[in-house]
Amino acid sequence: MTLQQLFLFQQIVQNDFNISKAAELLNMSQPGLSRQILTLEKELDTSLFVRNKNRLTSLTNVGDVVFQLSKDILNKIESIKRLGEENNFPDKGSLTIATTHTQAKYVLPKIIQQFSIKYPFVKLRILQGTPSDSSKMVANGSADLSIATKPIEKISNLFFLKCYEIPRIIMMPLGHPLNKIKNIDLHHLINHPLITYDFDFISRSKILDVFFNANLNPNIVLNAIDADVIKTYVELGMGIAILPAIAYDQKNDKNLRSRTASHLFEPNLIYLGLRSNDFVSRHSLNFIELFAPDININNIQKEIFQVESI
Repeated sequence: MTLQQLFLFQQIVQNDFNISKAAELLNMSQPGLSRQILTLEKELDTSLFVRNKNRLTSLTNVGDVVFQLSKDILNKIESIKRLGEENNFPDKGSLTIATTHTQAKYVLPKIIQQFSIKYPFVKLRILQGTPSDSSKMVANGSADLSIATKPIEKISNLFFLKCYEIPRIIMMPLGHPLNKIKNIDLHHLINHPLITYDFDFISRSKILDVFFNANLNPNIVLNAIDADVIKTYVELGMGIAILPAIAYDQKNDKNLRSRTASHLFEPNLIYLGLRSNDFVSRHSLNFIELFAPDININNIQKEIFQVESI
């Protein structure tokens, strides 16, 4: 068994079991790739893939375990490479951050700017998606860290650090009748159409739980994953929205009004996600320090290797 075989096995799974597609991306022949996988299966004396005629359709039970274990092995190999690179070139490298649109637009710009001044030769990349997308990108090695609320579903091999809370607001169009009410409660809110985050955002489910626990059913007219998209439809008068307070910009959102919702809904909890049992580069630790000054970066590497996967 070789690391190359495990890598090729991973590539086939990540390309939806399409050997032709994986071979093309790897710049190798399809028969050559197939031979490598057959050699691996012969070495293990078991099938890793469920086959339908000559097509791979899914992983066997053993194949699923091998996939998880080999992914962990290959991530550790990559960590060793990064450790060597950092030792030789401490001010170079790359940092890929998986996060949501709200964080990317309203929180990260100043931090990214400060980081870039300190590390001008580190290549930065921001990947956007839902909290679930962000966590999965870190788990599969596409990103180094995630910044978002915790995903709804359980994702293994991740270590989360709580960073800060964001209070919620009720956003409405200019001149909306809710803005004339002194003490807004849930009964006031259900009288108006609601525009919310998509279900993949845990904040949405928590907001709906508050309504349902009070035996109230809000009228949801639109779901989106982008705070700016939500604000666009609020401005058009399609409904009101419950958003993180950072999404409201008084200077630019001149046709919108914001009211606090802290008395009705819990704040958003923002976490930083890292792979457990993985190497964290020096410049990644410095980025974490800029983003969340209250986190003790001296203990992060130690905690990551001690924590159980969650």
